[in-house]
Amino acid sequence: MAGTNFFERQDKARRATRYLVVWFGLAVLGVALSVYAIVMFALSHTGTARFRTWGPEVSFWERAWDPEIFLWVFCGTLAFVGIASLFKRSELGSASGEKIARELGGIPVSPDAADPLHRRFVNVVQEMAIASGVMMPSIFVLVNERGINAFAAGTRQDNAAIAVSQGALEKLSRDELQAVVGHEFSHILNGDMRMNVKLIGWIFGLLALSVFGRVLMMTSNGRSRKNEGANAIVFVGLGLFLVG
Repeated sequence: MAGTNFFERQDKARRATRYLVVWFGLAVLGVALSVYAIVMFALSHTGTARFRTWGPEVSFWERAWDPEIFLWVFCGTLAFVGIASLFKRSELGSASGEKIARELGGIPVSPDAADPLHRRFVNVVQEMAIASGVMMPSIFVLVNERGINAFAAGTRQDNAAIAVSQGALEKLSRDELQAVVGHEFSHILNGDMRMNVKLIGWIFGLLALSVFGRVLMMTSNGRSRKNEGANAIVFVGLGLFLVG
């Protein structure tokens, strides 16, 4: 059986990551186009004054395309997603792995822990830190998690943390636990955590659209019967909620 070329697999994984980032960017552009379609639908179906002069001779594409509205909506959507994403990235970028692990229910494990399972975990992490040349991270146990799980958190090697579930400590052998910990060290060494922060930021930007849509619906619903503009805002809010 032919051996596995580690470096070839690593290069393929990096290329796949770049492709995923490109596709994610295209998805954000698709969301911006969707928001434009929602706005045009709302304006054309709520009696807005700008569209009352349209007659039957106006084609579908003429109704659907308005360069001025497109520019405002498209750029506004990208700006909104971008600002929300930068806010979340800034928030996560200043958070240490220890803080994230604690927020997820992690309990710190002392280097001189008396519990046999915790002691084994400490020894494994220390061994992997020496073998990889990576600084010793903070270590945590998710005591309420009975499944087998683990994660690495933080933005740099000097503020990284590794957490494993109680289930992993109880169900895995020492060699299996070492493999799991080694996998998490690879995330620290290769900077995967920084990439995760970037992707979480963009996801938050899209989620913020949904939150904004909900706010629009709540603030405009009471006035929708009295104001045609409020009707349009309710439609836009619903669309943003669904798209986000």
